[in-house]
Amino acid sequence: MNAPRAVNQNAGPRSTEGLGRLRRGLVDVMLNRFGADRGRIEHALEVLRLAERIGKKTGADPLVVIPAAILHDIGRADPQWSGAAHCGANSCADAAEVLSAFDLPSYAKSEAGELIHYWHKRDRMTSPNGSTLFDAELIASLHGRRSPHWEAVLATVSLTAAGKDVGAAHLSRTNRLTAAQTDWGL
Repeated sequence: MNAPRAVNQNAGPRSTEGLGRLRRGLVDVMLNRFGADRGRIEHALEVLRLAERIGKKTGADPLVVIPAAILHDIGRADPQWSGAAHCGANSCADAAEVLSAFDLPSYAKSEAGELIHYWHKRDRMTSPNGSTLFDAELIASLHGRRSPHWEAVLATVSLTAAGKDVGAAHLSRTNRLTAAQTDWGL
């Protein structure tokens, strides 16, 4: 029988434990606010996974990327609405309220809030953190779409080489799964 792992009380926000607590805490917030909207939560988690993969290659700051990826749709009123107009007027205020409860440096809270505000404005997402998040959202939005053009969209619209690489691998795998499910009537 394995003994429970000791929690390192001195683990800072950038430690594996600190980042894990941040992820879990933010996901808990989303579950409390949008528990009935599982699609929104699953989408946020997919954007997070992709952003973390891309961010390792772009040098993005996880203290900015994690909260922005999880909370990017927090102000969205209608779960069916998509596109740049879906970012609700309350997105920044809602994100700031949530982030105030977390032990994050002020720069991380500020930049995460700014990225949430400009989420779908490609020309405003030029920092390593912003371009990482933009590419993660792009890949997540293409996920599951059976379009022969996703490769061209990814190649044209992605802001980073890492986003293109991660996106091509992710979407290729996803589209093969979707095709197999269709072939087998699943």
